[in-house]
Amino acid sequence: MRSRRGRRVVAAPGPGGDGVQRTASEAGLSRAWYKPRDIDRARANIDRHGWARRLHDGYRQSAAFYLQHDSECLAAFVPRQTPLLTIPCPKCGAGPWYWGQLSADGQTLSCTSCETAYTFDPEDRTETWNVQSVLRAERIARIVEGLDAPAILYQLDRDRRCAERIALIIERFAENFSTIA
Repeated sequence: MRSRRGRRVVAAPGPGGDGVQRTASEAGLSRAWYKPRDIDRARANIDRHGWARRLHDGYRQSAAFYLQHDSECLAAFVPRQTPLLTIPCPKCGAGPWYWGQLSADGQTLSCTSCETAYTFDPEDRTETWNVQSVLRAERIARIVEGLDAPAILYQLDRDRRCAERIALIIERFAENFSTIA
């Protein structure tokens, strides 16, 4: 349900039983995944415990992917063209499901059977069942699968770069897939 201002209504009715529907923020509810007390406790644990420092270091390592790439590179992970997964390897015919392995930098897809490597072509504008469409699908999965790491680091370390990278990716999805309901 949407409010008159177009915001999603997630809380109703208001305090006092007035029957007025409100968004979460209007109703005084937090929409945050982690509450401030959770973040404070996590920071204290990082200061006190080795296990928490190792976990924190793991989040830093995972977030490094997003921080080491510039905005243009990250935006290219969310293409305007359709991502598709169901084609076999053009060389050996393996597949059609999940025959390829995406490189750590997201630029190359290698067949796990014949080891042929296919390089991402940012200039590709096709909307056909081809290797570039598989690369697009794999790159979308890669950019989304680790977004929790920069989100948590933004909360813990207040590293604004993490929030900026996440916002860029969300904005790119909104731009490229605005017609999907």
